[in-house]
Amino acid sequence: MDVLSSKAPDDERNYAIDILRIISMLFVIVLHITIHGMKGADYELLSFPYWFVNLLRSFCNVAVNCFVLISGVHLTDYMETPARFLAQAGIALFTIAAAGLLLEFIRRMITKYICKIGDLITGR
Repeated sequence: MDVLSSKAPDDERNYAIDILRIISMLFVIVLHITIHGMKGADYELLSFPYWFVNLLRSFCNVAVNCFVLISGVHLTDYMETPARFLAQAGIALFTIAAAGLLLEFIRRMITKYICKIGDLITGR
């Protein structure tokens, strides 16, 4: 099976596109981390970290569009009826909401314990 061919002989999935989708997902996560997780980061204007983060964000912004397009193509390939589309969209929204809540919980726990460890180290 040729990985770069549009359709595999036995199977409908194109695994090269799935790999691109996974990479795009990771870039979307990195984008959210650099936007929301680095609000308090203090780096000088025009320094190396400034340019690195901005370059990383530009690649990540492209990944958002790529992920949306690939997901849309996969949705339209498998949607035969409006009921099936609504069912798949409901599952996708539930999964996104559940993942978001889980990630927010993890972020809050990490932040809480890092603050406690920082207080122990500084003696506050």
